[in-house]
Parts: sequence; C-alpha cells; structure tokens
Amino acid sequence: MGVQGTWENWKDDHIRTIENLKAQGAIKYKWSTANDAFVCSKCKERERVIFTELELLNLLNEEFCKPDDEDDRCRCVILACEFE
Repeated sequence: MGVQGTWENWKDDHIRTIENLKAQGAIKYKWSTANDAFVCSKCKERERVIFTELELLNLLNEEFCKPDDEDDRCRCVILACEFE
C-alpha cells in the first residue's frame, strides 16, 4: 500500500484524535480497523473493543500496530462511543 509516515506519526495522529474526542465530551472510545487484508494482527484483535482514554494512551505507548509490509501504516481510527 505504501502510505507514508512513521510509527510516531501514527501514534501522534491517534493521540490528536483522542484529544479532539475528549474535548467533545467523549469518555469511552472504540478501535475500528479498515477491516481488510492489510490490517495487522495487533489491530485486528482490538476491532470494536471499548477503551478508556488511559487504556488507549497506554496501548499507544506500546507497539500498537505491526503491518506485514514495512511501507504500510496504521489505518485504524478511534471513535467515540460514550459521552459524559
């Protein structure tokens, strides 16, 4: 697929998403993959799993995505699923 960016770029993108959703009142978040053949096994395990902000931030500080092709990047999105 060859989407540019680094692991740190992906992490930063996800953190900005969490911050934006939190500013809108989100308190629970759902991981959503592209649901195709390019989704890595780490992300596939988290498909539709509900997280708190702290759980997501801890996850993002680990190796949260590992595409089979080093030119690929995480295409997952974080969605708000519960608000204050």
